[in-house]
Formats: sequence, C-alpha cells, structure tokens
Amino acid sequence: MSSSRNANAARAGLVAALLAREGATGATSAVEGTYGLRQAFGGIRNDVDKPKIRLDRMAVSATFFKAYPSCALTQDAIDAARQLAEHGVGSGAIVGGTIHTSGAAARYPGCDNATTLTAAISRQMSLQFTVAAALTDGTVRPHRYSEPLDPGIAALAQRLRVVVDPVADLAFPDRRMARVELRLTEGRTVSATSRPDTNLAGTAVAGKFHDYSAQVLGADVAAVVASVRNPDGCRDVAEFASLLS
Repeated sequence: MSSSRNANAARAGLVAALLAREGATGATSAVEGTYGLRQAFGGIRNDVDKPKIRLDRMAVSATFFKAYPSCALTQDAIDAARQLAEHGVGSGAIVGGTIHTSGAAARYPGCDNATTLTAAISRQMSLQFTVAAALTDGTVRPHRYSEPLDPGIAALAQRLRVVVDPVADLAFPDRRMARVELRLTEGRTVSATSRPDTNLAGTAVAGKFHDYSAQVLGADVAAVVASVRNPDGCRDVAEFASLLS
C-alpha cells in the first residue's frame, strides 16, 4: 500500500509541475486555507471540525456511469427525448416543448441554456441542446460537440424551455427523473418520462464507449466491452491491456 501511495504522490507532483509550466494556477487557499494542506497534516486550527463520515452510506455507492456524453443532470431528459424519437417524433415536427426536471438540474449553472451554445462545454451542460440533439439524432453523439453548431439543433433548442417539476424535485437526489413534453405541428402534444436507472443502462454506456473509441480500437471495441463485462474471460491483466494498445 505504501508504495502505491508514494507512486501516486510522485505522479501528482509531476502533473502539478507540468501544469504550472503551462501557466495553470491553483487555489490560493490550498496550503493555508481552512481545509488546506497545513490543516490536514498539522491541525493548526482548532475551530475546524473534522469531516463527518457516515459508514452507513458511503459516497462511492452514489457514483454511476453516464450513459450520454453530457452533464449528469441532463441524462434523464435525454432518455425521455430518446423515447420520443424512437416513436417517430422528428425534430422537424416540433413547434415547441418543455423539459420538466428537478430544481437542482434547472438551476445548475449552464443547464438552462438555449442560446449560448458556441463552446462544446456549453452544449454538454445545456438541457435544451442535449434534448434537441437526442430528438434529432435519436441519441447524443460526440460529434455534436466537436463540429460546428448545427443550425437545426440550435433552432430547436431555442423552442424548448426548462421548468421545475415538483415530483422530480421531491425525488432528487435519491432518484433522478425528467419528463419531456412536445407540441407538434399537427396539433398533438406528446410526452415521455425517463426510465429508472437510466444512467446504469449497460447498452447505453457501451454505446457511448463505442462512439468514442471505435476510431482508435476498431474491431477490438466489442472485445473490450466483453472483457469488462466478463473479467474472468481474460487469463490475466496483460491480455486485457493488449486489447487497449
């Protein structure tokens, strides 16, 4: 254990030096601050309480794999939009719509954003953009961030609004949920609600991995996914690592 700690410390120091060489700066309170290095190791302040650790609910149990390449708070809205797309609701038939979600998602910086979509990160954070992309493509693909902003998706995003749904707000954070409601050119209104455990869906996560790695790994993508799902299928770590080379 001690050797791995030393290795991680050495790597962190090297990364810090490389970042500093490129002009990156850190928090001014990292050493002397309330929760800084000196307090962590020397306990120089008596007025700072120790972090509260609950052994009955470890934070690691709340982690999940995002099914789509966007903000965690957009995942469920995307799932609802995908369901509508799967039922034949095309982006060209949409007059406008509403994304019903939790207050945490609606108020999170960048999530309720239908107009400022030039940067890739602004698209990844935007509920309107990701839902519009899912309605257009049937899912959210990484090329929608790297390529110039698609005018059709941008126009659709501006026709969508975000509101806080009381049910979703009450359920958060124990359950993340969202509902997408659309008004169509023919006069109908359609809606779909995200499915439970959307972000843990193995097929969606595997699909995202394929989208990002296929150009590098080629046909080995399927073998990598199969090996992760069945770790005993490889004789040793070296065999698994060879699939990634």
